[in-house]
Order: sequence, then structure tokens, then C-alpha cells
Amino acid sequence: MKSHTLLNTQIALGLAQVGIATKKVSLFHNNISETVYKIDTQQENLVLKIFSPSDYDTEQKEMLLLQRLSRYYHSVITPRHKSPIMIDKNPSYIYRYFQGKRFSEITIPDKYFTFGTIVAELDVALKKLYETSNEKQPKDPFWIPKRKYPNLRLTHLTSHAIDFFERKIRSTDFKKIRSQYIHKDLHFYNVIYNKSNRSHLIIDTSGISVQYLPREISVCVGNVLVDSSNRFSKKRVADIMRGYSTSIKLNEVEKKIIPLFIIQKKLGEIDYLYKQLKLRKENIKIIKKHIYLSQQVLRYTIDKYDNLVDFFSNIS
Repeated sequence: MKSHTLLNTQIALGLAQVGIATKKVSLFHNNISETVYKIDTQQENLVLKIFSPSDYDTEQKEMLLLQRLSRYYHSVITPRHKSPIMIDKNPSYIYRYFQGKRFSEITIPDKYFTFGTIVAELDVALKKLYETSNEKQPKDPFWIPKRKYPNLRLTHLTSHAIDFFERKIRSTDFKKIRSQYIHKDLHFYNVIYNKSNRSHLIIDTSGISVQYLPREISVCVGNVLVDSSNRFSKKRVADIMRGYSTSIKLNEVEKKIIPLFIIQKKLGEIDYLYKQLKLRKENIKIIKKHIYLSQQVLRYTIDKYDNLVDFFSNIS
């Protein structure tokens, strides 16, 4: 969807259909799949997320899932309506505005430990949701992209990573690894944090699905695995893991599989960013920077795989 073609008057008209009178419409940010706006009304501030027309059924399912999740967990976006609001033929939903900054932008004591507790608290709630659901089997748990990236000189690395991942998957006993709903993309950029009252809101929830539990924690530890000099961030990773263990205790097999899920996540990131590189004309340097960072973590995880398995295994 070419989100910039939507006018504020179109948004105001669409919201008026559900009884929301807007004072001001402000664009938060753009990306390929959605547009996010801040909506000021006389009584309160809201956030509007707009999607492509083809996403209607997907967004309907997500809205219902989030409303069910809100029974067990209040720090996640909760749509105000049970069905998408139509904004000029585009499905959308609104939720409360939360005052704060992305977790990546804040400075607080025990930042990494705190984030581990946030991930664990959500997973505890998602487990309760899972127990009330008919969905019990992981959805495509071992999917990885198999695209070639000749112009980025990544094909050799990603091909090696794919072979490595598939070989390790075949030798892992997944009967000893728990399944449940997980966020699947819970990192610093997807959490808004308010320092004054130490509250937070989890956003960008479109990836929630039934997966293997350790895949959740692999996302945030993978994002801080190495520093800018490509050195292992031992303390940061350990702090996240210890924060997570305050509510969830992973068993030995679950801990050992974390590096493998980091490989899966980084392959997915590279593929997603590569698509953005082809679709966009702006922010090319930023996208390439993120590809480079994912590439560094992917290479490090493969090269130091056995060491990382031992490291995660020994975290109490």
C-alpha cells in the first residue's frame, strides 16, 4: 500500500464512522506493510495502524488474538474494536497511545536484565492464551529463506548457514522442547518504555503464533550477541537470560537450541532487509547497515556455535 496517498481528511472520515472525532492526525512512521498515525481527540490520544486491503482477514485474526491476550496481560496493544475499521478501503485498528520511548533509546539500571523479565512476563501470559486455544502445533517452525544475494556477497554465508541449520535440526530432539504462543519478534525496538513509572507497552504484534518456546528469547539475545567490534557481549546476553529465568526456567535442551534459533532469525532478517532494499529508494544506507549487523551475528553464531551452546547451557 502506498500509505502516503492517504489524506488526513480520509482518516478523519473513516474514524468518524466509529464515533471518533479527530482534532489532529500525525504520521508516526512509514514502512511497506503499514502506516502508523497518532490521533489526537478531545478526550484522549490514540494510535491508528493502517494495513493493505489484502490484509483484512489477517488483521481480523490478530485483533481477536490481542483482545484474548489482554485478559492475561495488559502491557500489549489492544484494539478498541472487534473488527477492522475501514479507512478508504484499508483495514485498520486503533489502540491507546502510550507515552514513552523505544527500549533501545532509554538508559536505566539493569537494562538488559529488565528486558529479559519483560520477555518472560509476556511469555507467561502467552502460555495461558495457548492453553485456551485449539492451536497446539508450531507453524512452520523450521522455515528459512533460501534466496541468493549475489550483489551483497552474502550467498556463500547464507548457503552455509542454511546447511548448518538443517543439519542441526535433524539431530535435535524437539520432543523435549516446549511449544506455545510467542511474539516471535520481541526486541528493543518493539517495546515502548516509560521511565517515570517503569511501565511499558509491547507493539508490532503481527508475528504472534505457536512456535518452540526458546525461539522467543533467541530474538533479543541475538540482537545484542556481539558489540560493534564483533566481540561477544557476554554480560548483556547473560543479563537478559537471567531476567528471563525469573519467570521461565528453560530446560537443558531448550537452552542448547537458542544459538540455532539465532541462526534462523538472522537468516530471516537478512531476507526481509534484502526485500526492503529492492522495494525502497530511501534509507538505503540504513538498510545496508542492518544487513551488515545481521550478517556479523550470523557468522559469529556459526563460527562459535559450540561455545555458545556451552554458554547458554551453563546459565542458571
